[in-house]
Amino acid sequence: MKRKQYSLVFEMFWKSLDSYFPKGSKVEAYREFQKLECNQDDAVWIAGRYNDAVRLKRAVIEGGGWSAPLKHVCRYLKNEDFDLEISEPVTPKHTKDSERRRQYAEFFQSTEADMGESLGDAGGQQISTGTCNIVYFPVLDESGD
Repeated sequence: MKRKQYSLVFEMFWKSLDSYFPKGSKVEAYREFQKLECNQDDAVWIAGRYNDAVRLKRAVIEGGGWSAPLKHVCRYLKNEDFDLEISEPVTPKHTKDSERRRQYAEFFQSTEADMGESLGDAGGQQISTGTCNIVYFPVLDESGD
């Protein structure tokens, strides 16, 4: 079987990449790497930028947040994502979900206070001899959300 031969610069580049996310196809990455005509200094710089992006995304994930995986290396090279600005990780302390949880908790506490009793108890209005346990709440989600 004839195996693909990679340049020494590309082999060093490939081995220096963080493998927290899948790197994708080595053959495709090599094709894109050749198109960029990288020397060793370029390869070191690109690998550093890739690894910085992996580190930031990993910090978000390990901090309990969500982050999409990094692109495969061939797409990273093809789209020249190494030139993109790398932003600081978003702290997962305040997310849309946590804000929504806070809104629901606040809403249900105010509803219980308005009714004068816990929703888990009688929780309704007296109708003749029985209790109606159906309570209608306005929906917090909006169509533009």
